[in-house]
Amino acid sequence: ALRAELLNILATQLFDELSTYATLLQATLAQRSPKEFRDLLRSALRIDYAGNLPKISNMLQKDELSDFREAVVMKGELSELNTQLAMYGEAKGTMNLNTWFRETLAVHGDAAA
Repeated sequence: ALRAELLNILATQLFDELSTYATLLQATLAQRSPKEFRDLLRSALRIDYAGNLPKISNMLQKDELSDFREAVVMKGELSELNTQLAMYGEAKGTMNLNTWFRETLAVHGDAAA
């Protein structure tokens, strides 16, 4: 319960692009609590999809978050979060949705079924 409360307090700083500590906070959460960080990103999408999807996409492009982005978000089990990010990337021209979907199904096809 305390951990969830702390994550909620930190969430405001997490998306503050002007905050000096935002990247440090994001990288620390991604490294020490990757599942909780992923869940926090999912919650942010549920709260404000249109406003937070570009913020999350931009955040995940940071070098400090590359391992998290690849292992937990983009190469993890098929989820609403990674699907939305893949579609957003396709729309921006930064990734190929068909390739991502094929690769994800090849690895996690049983879980998606």
